[in-house]
Amino acid sequence: MTTLSSARQSEVKAWEEEIVACEHTLTLYQPEACPIAAEGLAHCQSCELKANLWLCLTCGALGCGRQQYGGLDGNGHALIHSQSSGHPAAVKLGTITPEGRADVYCYSCDDSKLDMDLATHLANFGINVATQEKTQKTMTELVSEVTLFMNRWVIYPSSRYSKSTRTSTTSSV
Repeated sequence: MTTLSSARQSEVKAWEEEIVACEHTLTLYQPEACPIAAEGLAHCQSCELKANLWLCLTCGALGCGRQQYGGLDGNGHALIHSQSSGHPAAVKLGTITPEGRADVYCYSCDDSKLDMDLATHLANFGINVATQEKTQKTMTELVSEVTLFMNRWVIYPSSRYSKSTRTSTTSSV
């Protein structure tokens, strides 16, 4: 994934909210170490999607996320896993950085959360954050991108404004 320009980083930063830990990420229970082979991280366990993948931080089940506006495919298999297992949190593969940051979602809280022990939790599955490279956009980047796109396409009533110039074209009546 290409590095964001400083202007784009500023735009994304403007949309970032303060993400904090929750009781579920602070007290996350992982039964035992269970390394996952690299090929086990290649696609959703319930379908063949290879992007928008979320790893359950409790058991290591890999499911696709929900479909997102803007073309990000998903069938919601990570959500279905959480609902059926009661496992609260998942991390979006492809957003993990060597610094140990990533998108973590708590299904119990229905919100993005911070996992202060993410490196330790991922090590349980044989994933070393120091070797990870961000390959996908974070949820914040996706939201800011869609919002900026939508703001560029503000629709004005054609009887009052010209779409190409966005200036008034009506005459006094």
